[in-house]
Amino acid sequence: MANKRTIVSGIVASMAALVSLAGPAYAESSDPVEKSSHRTAEGSVGVLQTKCGGPTKGNLCMNAFQNSPSQGFLVRYDKNKGSGSAITARLGWKRADKSDSTATWDSTWYSVGPGQYIKNTWHLSYPCNYKWVGLLQVSGQGIFRTPDTAC
Repeated sequence: MANKRTIVSGIVASMAALVSLAGPAYAESSDPVEKSSHRTAEGSVGVLQTKCGGPTKGNLCMNAFQNSPSQGFLVRYDKNKGSGSAITARLGWKRADKSDSTATWDSTWYSVGPGQYIKNTWHLSYPCNYKWVGLLQVSGQGIFRTPDTAC
C-alpha cells in the first residue's frame, strides 16, 4: 500500500509541475503594455520529459514535448518571491554535449522581478537520441542550465 501511495504522490507532483509551467506567455506585470511586449510562443501538449534546476533564486525548467504535428522545447524561468531585485535575462536551449556557443537563444532580453516568470517555446524537429538542456542567461551573472532532458 505504501508503494501505491508513493507512486500516486509522484504522479500528482509531476502533474502539479506541468500545471505550473502553463499560464500566460510573458513576464507577469500589471501594465498591459508591458505584458504585450513580453509575449512568446504558447505552451505544449504531450510532454515527454520535464527537468528543472538552475539558479538558487528561482526555478529553471525545460520540457521536451510532442503534439501533432510538431515537437520541441518549452523553457521557463520563475524568479522566487522575495529574491532581491529584478534581473535582465533571456532563455535558450542546446544539445547537452555541445558548447554554449551552439545554443539557440530568445532574441529578447526580459526584466524579471521577484514572483515573475518568463517562458519561450521552440517548435522544431529533433532527434530523440540526444539529450538537451534549457538555458537561462542572466546579464552580469552568466549562464544557468537545467539537468539533461531527453525524449
